[in-house]
Amino acid sequence: MTEQTQSTFDLRGVLDTLRLRWWIVLLSIIVAVFAVFIQETNSKAPTDGYLVTVYKTYEAKIETSALQIAQVDPSAVVPFPSFESQLGVLQSGDTATELLARAGVDAVVAVTRSEPKFTMVDTLDEANNRVTFLSRGTTSYTYMCRAANVEDCNKIIDAYVLKTSELRKEGTIGGLEVGQKLISELLMAGEADLNDLRSTGAPATSIAALENKLVDLKTKSDALEFTADEIAGTLEFASEAIIEDGAAASFVKKSSYLYGLIFGLIVGLLIVSQLGITDKKIRSKRQINRGRPSLPVLGDVATGSGLQEGIAAVVASARAHSINLVRVVGLGGESSTLSSFNNEVAKHSLQVAPLPLFSTLTAEALLAPANSAMLLVAVKGVSRIDSLQQAVEAAQLAGNQVLGVLLVSAD
Repeated sequence: MTEQTQSTFDLRGVLDTLRLRWWIVLLSIIVAVFAVFIQETNSKAPTDGYLVTVYKTYEAKIETSALQIAQVDPSAVVPFPSFESQLGVLQSGDTATELLARAGVDAVVAVTRSEPKFTMVDTLDEANNRVTFLSRGTTSYTYMCRAANVEDCNKIIDAYVLKTSELRKEGTIGGLEVGQKLISELLMAGEADLNDLRSTGAPATSIAALENKLVDLKTKSDALEFTADEIAGTLEFASEAIIEDGAAASFVKKSSYLYGLIFGLIVGLLIVSQLGITDKKIRSKRQINRGRPSLPVLGDVATGSGLQEGIAAVVASARAHSINLVRVVGLGGESSTLSSFNNEVAKHSLQVAPLPLFSTLTAEALLAPANSAMLLVAVKGVSRIDSLQQAVEAAQLAGNQVLGVLLVSAD
């Protein structure tokens, strides 16, 4: 029956891996501490020569909201040019050159725009629509300036705010004018229809309905015209943040190096633990006992020690099983100890037949002669535990008696 490999956590295997690969932990600590050092250096030494960063946020006033009184949906007024196009103008190099020259400062400015959020409300309107989107908040503009001092940033940001207000005013008025043009055309067409109805003697109800429609259109036209006169593109100041480069801007403290050291240590230990869990190379008798509990380990022969104990164990096991021929098969790797071992075993009235590596054996060579047993030889740090398991299973299927496994040191 095939033995199942144990899957429990092997602490000693992890400790062995840590002993062999301690340099991974040291390297992880060095990399983490160096990353903290680079971060601190970058935070204290600006590369662009500027010494201060100023963030200012302004909220845009919704100047078309009063149109709702005249039953005109403010969202129907589409700015021309659009707000996206206006933002592109603000972010262009030509605008930056113009405004920097106007303010007379040396700075770098970036402009971003945030949209209002929307909430879905379950309502029922005349068209049986049950979902309505309601906006929450207003559009805001954030200006990021880097310059030699706060005063220069204030000057250039003021210039950008003024430019933004001008663009918003022009765009909103442009959208209102489009609406006014449409309503004017509808009024002209409605008045012509009204004259036709009156001249043809149409029913009074039809004439009254069209007159009411024209009154409503005239009201909306007046509302659009009045609103256009009041548009100023106003931006209201919302918040400000000032960050000075150097020690005041550095968020990396001395304790950060300790955190970096601890982080590197943890990462290094995790890497070593993973290597210890996934490492399949045979390094000790314990690994064989865990992976193949029923397979005898007949010796752990290190260079210069353990040779006689291994010989005695093999000879005793062979005699106990009435074995005359010991076929020695390697699992991978080379060891100069193996030839001496074979010669010494042969002196004890046993035939020793060295075979090629197990992975190269043919089916014919794998068949077991009478009164023979197979001794598997694993080289420490080279042979793999899964190769040993496969070799045991294949040897037993071919009718071989597996005497056990012998551990030897690599050359």
